Amino acid sequence: MHAYLQLVGKRLLTYNIVTLRLLCATSYHSVALAKFKDEKGYFNEDVSGDVKGLLSLYEAAYYRVNEEQVLDEALVFARTHLEPITQLDDSPWASQVRHSLKWPILKGLPIRESRHFMSIYQQEESHNEAILKLGKLDFNLVQKLHQHELNILTKWWMDLDTPTTLPFARDRVIECYMWPLGGFMRPDYTTGRIFVTKITALVSTLDDIFDVHGTIDELESITKVMERWEITDEDVLPSYFKFWFKTLLDVFAEIEAHVSKEGRSLCMEYAMEAVINIEINCLNNSSVLNILTYDAINSVAN
Repeated sequence: MHAYLQLVGKRLLTYNIVTLRLLCATSYHSVALAKFKDEKGYFNEDVSGDVKGLLSLYEAAYYRVNEEQVLDEALVFARTHLEPITQLDDSPWASQVRHSLKWPILKGLPIRESRHFMSIYQQEESHNEAILKLGKLDFNLVQKLHQHELNILTKWWMDLDTPTTLPFARDRVIECYMWPLGGFMRPDYTTGRIFVTKITALVSTLDDIFDVHGTIDELESITKVMERWEITDEDVLPSYFKFWFKTLLDVFAEIEAHVSKEGRSLCMEYAMEAVINIEINCLNNSSVLNILTYDAINSVAN
């Protein structure tokens, strides 16, 4: 390994980003990066002209953890020397540098970053046409799958007829889909993305119920029902919540039917607990807001 590092150490800033990121995922990056520091411990300015290497260093530095000084310094060094390049319109690197400084790969949406990288890669003279073609084909296939998932979700949302049943609710189903898409975009996670989006969309609607629609008395009744996870004949509840809660139970039943086939029914208890905790927090926030609003009205009246 040390012989390999001797080789990498001489060429590290010209290595491709994958190699450098792999080094930063291990303890060996400190050894390799140390070769680019002077006797005072600062990064050598001689490497500042290697734009591709600086980009690799910049992206890799985002894999740092707390108190990892060498990567903290690497990030500052790379950014300092990359920022002037964004002002050079005649530089072939300007567009890529601007994009990386605004959206580092580790903080970006994987499928979006893949699409951006392909547009950059195909402009390189040394690009491999077969790999590029394979990448585009894979991107198109995954994109079609995501579009199919969105079709399922939008149909589900439209069938709920929220403009009539929940007219106060925000239409956020597409936005909610982006959350699981960013977390797990692999094709084999399609069922998980659909389920998480449905739950997220309903939780978003619950937030609207507590923030802008329900009265305090209604919200307290809703909380009791949520904690029991069932509606009894004795419960006096608004019709909009009955509809929302039935929809939530239907989604949970759908999820349970799926996970039970895999022997993972136990996870449903944790999901229920998470939704209940969110609901309790919504009630607490609404109670505080109600008190503040009441005090504000009194102060104006007096």
